[in-house]
Amino acid sequence: MDPPDMGGLVSGFDPGDLLPAAVCILIRSFATAVLLAVLMLVLLSLAVYRGWFERKGRKLLLMSWGAFLVLIASFFLVCWNMGGYRAERIRAILHPYSTEAGERLEILREIALSSQFAGSSPWAGRVPDYGDGYSFMFSHITARYGILAVLLLAGTILGLFLYFLRNVLRQRNQLGMIMGSGCVLVLMAQTILYILTNGGLILHGYNYCPFLTYGGTGVMVTNILLGILLSIYRYENIPLVRAVQPAPFGKAH
Repeated sequence: MDPPDMGGLVSGFDPGDLLPAAVCILIRSFATAVLLAVLMLVLLSLAVYRGWFERKGRKLLLMSWGAFLVLIASFFLVCWNMGGYRAERIRAILHPYSTEAGERLEILREIALSSQFAGSSPWAGRVPDYGDGYSFMFSHITARYGILAVLLLAGTILGLFLYFLRNVLRQRNQLGMIMGSGCVLVLMAQTILYILTNGGLILHGYNYCPFLTYGGTGVMVTNILLGILLSIYRYENIPLVRAVQPAPFGKAH
């Protein structure tokens, strides 16, 4: 199959090309918008690597990543100079342990560091529940059953997503490959952020781990993404049905 002609993305301008950027801008959560933008850039990098852009793919890729980094740096500089609440938010990002939320991070780190490789720790049954959309299932499992149980569970979930990604990248259908890759990257990003939050390394807003935690929005998004992946696999494995040509008059089929 010949690669699609995407030269219009480089040589011409289509207002529809700004749709991904508009989606990121309309998202109220800054962290979610940045994560979505990074995943879109990763998909663009994959398309360039596969040779879907005839000549100017690398230039387009460098310009896209450069524009993204410039926008992020400019946003932080503007918020820092404005002072007030926005400057405090930036300080919280750069120095999370110096804020009120830093107490949560310290407790989560203490749970992870004081846990045994196998077996319960003094934190068993004492992991705080902060609410506000936060879930610390990995911290509960670490305190109750040890680090080994968490490693096996996290490894199983991430291993499943890597298996999905390997099969998606082998798809001959380019639309299915890029859509499937996006679905798997979203699921993997959610899992990794959840692990980092439970380890006390970051304090992400609404954290959710596929197949492990509950939540209306998280479960719905996971089911939709898994449905897209299963649909891609289904149409890849089903052979195309050829129309049966009628036999000439007087001859058997």
